[in-house]
Amino acid sequence: GSWNRDRFHIVFSPAAGPVPVTFISVKVYQQNANIAVEWKVENESHISNYSVEKSADGNRFISSNTQDAKNLPTSNYNWIDAQPFDGYTYYRIKSAGINGEEKYSQVVRVYMGKGKPSISVYPNPLVDGIINLQFINQPAGNYKVRLLNSLNQLMVSKEIIYGGGSSSQTIPFSKYAMHGVYHLEVITPGGKKNVMRINY
Repeated sequence: GSWNRDRFHIVFSPAAGPVPVTFISVKVYQQNANIAVEWKVENESHISNYSVEKSADGNRFISSNTQDAKNLPTSNYNWIDAQPFDGYTYYRIKSAGINGEEKYSQVVRVYMGKGKPSISVYPNPLVDGIINLQFINQPAGNYKVRLLNSLNQLMVSKEIIYGGGSSSQTIPFSKYAMHGVYHLEVITPGGKKNVMRINY
């Protein structure tokens, strides 16, 4: 029966791909006694909603807010958290497709309280080529940011107009950049240069 024309069958079925949305940025910052959460996405298609999840330790997250998706080429969303934790609060955004698939943004954190003024990168090593720059009780003004590789070549240059206080700023790098040691320079409005060694 090897010559029989219907011995073999080829069946085509649609593959289950990732949720069609790209997180461009996620930003959290102190707004008086509250935390403002803002995120920007591109390539929305068949997305049902977004959930803002928060955590006190960066491991166990709870859903705190849900918003319907706009399903536009580029969309901006925001939410005010009136009940942040003391110290650090961690946030991430979960997108849910109409078919039930889920996708998460990177995790960002912000500090609430009277902590010692500082600038740091979280997490370190970087994840997915995204730099999360954490400001704690920093003055308002323009901050200049430069990322240099091990050969002292400029990889990223950015200016942040900062409103003061504590916040977390995301700086897209490159998911496909060479892994290794980099140096991040942050120049404050007063001219002080902070240099941080980061790994990717």
